[in-house]
Amino acid sequence: MNDASTPDDIIPSRPAHLPPRVPRRGNAFSRALGRFLLWAMGWKVVGSPPDEPKFLVTAAPHTSNWDGAIFLIAIVALGIDMHWIGKHTLFEGRGGRFMKWMGGISVDRKAAQDVVGQIAQRFRESTQLVIVLAPEGTRRRVEQWKTGFYRMAEQAGVPIALGFMDYAKKRVGFGPALTVTGDVSADLATMDAFYRRVTPRFPELYASPLN
Repeated sequence: MNDASTPDDIIPSRPAHLPPRVPRRGNAFSRALGRFLLWAMGWKVVGSPPDEPKFLVTAAPHTSNWDGAIFLIAIVALGIDMHWIGKHTLFEGRGGRFMKWMGGISVDRKAAQDVVGQIAQRFRESTQLVIVLAPEGTRRRVEQWKTGFYRMAEQAGVPIALGFMDYAKKRVGFGPALTVTGDVSADLATMDAFYRRVTPRFPELYASPLN
């Protein structure tokens, strides 16, 4: 049974906290800075990620450049060691070290093993790893989500945490976690039920998991 199906977890209002097994990064100063920036913008960070050392995060809805910035500040405020995926060319040269320091994980789209397989392997080889993805793939209007994130979680055997930015209530953080069952349609329907309660910055650009 997926935790995301519980009615009390539609949009969390409880203050965020970090469970003990979640990988950490930063210090008291960086966390205070993140909380201050959110407060200055009128936002609150709510909910909590699953108490797991490895999981994947969907950051949605993604309809504006502000989405990533707000979610990143929330991550800093919580002190989570979170990573993102980028093309291997971003990690070349002098700037590559900075990209890795920022949490970037290099993937080679031309490699024999596809991106899903590369990330699933990375999860299996790691004792702690949290990766965030925007399942819509772009802030432009699309018909439905790409399912690569789901296949990554399924192959790696990790849960999916529903990260969100709700512009109506100015809340950013984590909804419930979903245990991948292998029934893609049913699991996406569970995610859709949650994200339909979240207000994007530009609702007309949002695509639901199920179209």
